[in-house]
Amino acid sequence: MSLNDVIDDRLGGFLTRMEQLREKGDYNCIFSINEEELCTIVDPAHELIKVITDLIQE
Repeated sequence: MSLNDVIDDRLGGFLTRMEQLREKGDYNCIFSINEEELCTIVDPAHELIKVITDLIQE
């Protein structure tokens, strides 16, 4: 079973977006994220953590 079989496309896209933000934060000294964008990240992050936690427990 591949990761794509377990994590739906929406959460996979979210994970890709988080990687891009991390890279911007690591390599762009003046990068910042605003509160509005941060608020759009919280719920999907919790959902992804739950999916991963459930997979670990299986």
